[in-house]
Order: sequence, then C-alpha cells, then structure tokens
Amino acid sequence: NPTLRMFATPDEYEPVTLSVYPLKDFAGAKVEVSDLRPATGAPIPAASVEIRRARYLRARPNYTVLYQYRWVPDALMPYNPAEPLVARENARFWLTLHVPAAARPGVYKGVVTITPTGAAPHRAPLVVRVLPIKLQEDPSKIYGIYYRDPLDDWSRATDEVSKAFYLRKSEWEMQDLVAHGTRNVTTSMWVAPEKDGKFEINGDLMQMKVDRWRKYGFRFPLVVGINAGGVYRKYTNEDLGSHIAKAKPPPPEYGQELTRMCQAI
Repeated sequence: NPTLRMFATPDEYEPVTLSVYPLKDFAGAKVEVSDLRPATGAPIPAASVEIRRARYLRARPNYTVLYQYRWVPDALMPYNPAEPLVARENARFWLTLHVPAAARPGVYKGVVTITPTGAAPHRAPLVVRVLPIKLQEDPSKIYGIYYRDPLDDWSRATDEVSKAFYLRKSEWEMQDLVAHGTRNVTTSMWVAPEKDGKFEINGDLMQMKVDRWRKYGFRFPLVVGINAGGVYRKYTNEDLGSHIAKAKPPPPEYGQELTRMCQAI
C-alpha cells in the first residue's frame, strides 16, 4: 500500500515511478491517473501526466564485454495497455507530471489505478506538493550533457530515407532537450589528421549545428570534441583504448599537430 509522493514548481516536469510484481501472467494492464485536487481551487488535470513503461532488453553488462547479457530495463516506451505483465518480472511504470504554469501552491491529491486484465484494480495514492516558487535559470551558468549529434549520422548517410530520419531525429531531440531545460550539449568537429600541411574541415556541417543551436535558443560556447585519437594513431600506430586506457606518452609531434588542428578549426 504505497503512497507516491513528489514535489515540483509551476511549469516544471517531475517524474514518479512505481513497479508491479505480478505473481502470474496477465494479458495486459490498464493504468489510469486521476485529476490531482487541492483542498480548494482548480485541480491539475489527469492529462498533465504522461505514462510510460520501461522496456526490458537483453543488454551487455558494459560496452567492453562480449557474448554475455543481462535482462534489464532500458527504454521508456509509450504506455500500451495491451502489453502483457509477465509473471515474476517487474513492470515499471514511469509517470511524468508537467505542473501547469498557473497551478497554485499547495498539496494536490489523486490516485494511480492499475487494473490487470481480468483482475481487480489496485490503487496507490499520489500526493503532489506544488511549491510557491518559480524556477529560474542562472545566466552565469551553462548546463549541458554528453551528446551524440544526429547531424553527424546525417552527414554520413548515403540514402535520402536515412538522411530524412536523422534530420527528424535531430529536431525532435532538440525540442525535448529545450523542454527539459537543457541548453547546451557536446558536439563534435571531426577532422582527419593533417595531410600535405592541410586539414580538411566540413564547415557546412558545423554551420548546420550552429544554426540549429540558434533556432532552439541554445547557449554558447560550443563544446566540441576533436579527432585526438586519429592524430595519436598517426604518430604511434596504436589506439588510445577505451577511455584512453592504453595511452602512452606520444612524441612531441602529436601535440604540435593537435595545436595546428585547433588553430585550423
């Protein structure tokens, strides 16, 4: 008989999760969230809660181990009431509340109801405290994340279907990042090692990235990864290894070429 509790400010996204451990198989499960009602005033409508479910996948224990896997929760998929509940396997539901910007401070109460197919419903109270503050962004700080830019895949794609997919993926990810408050990500500017005293740089691709940052109000400066591993391989005939685990002191020419590469960029 758990009570789900969370707190948030107006116009903030906040998640709460719960897991169901079925003792037998069920063909599916209906998950419903009621309106969240305060003691007085307007409720937070149930439509403000997005329901997702963790998909379990066979995943390698880490990216260096081969031929082994674990059965683990991975992606948060849109909730599907027809997705089965498997006996003796957790079903984890992830509820994301977007508190309306006009929500008044106070405690809001509702109910999460889970009804397995052919079984009685189970209910868990949901209590949300809306704080009397408005979150603000500090312009003196930049918040960002490690990121693999789909535009890099777009530049390498060789057919129009794939190119359209990566462009759409880039747009959707940018929209999602902004909605959740992220205005800076790592990107990359891959440049091949120096040849005949010159570096070949794809400036058009970087211009696309800059244009997309401006379109979505991202905050500069750009955090750019460069091809240090390629230059290392040129002078040592070896790889840096995972997280530079195999790195050895390179010759001075390595640092000198990296400096020229940065100057060229």
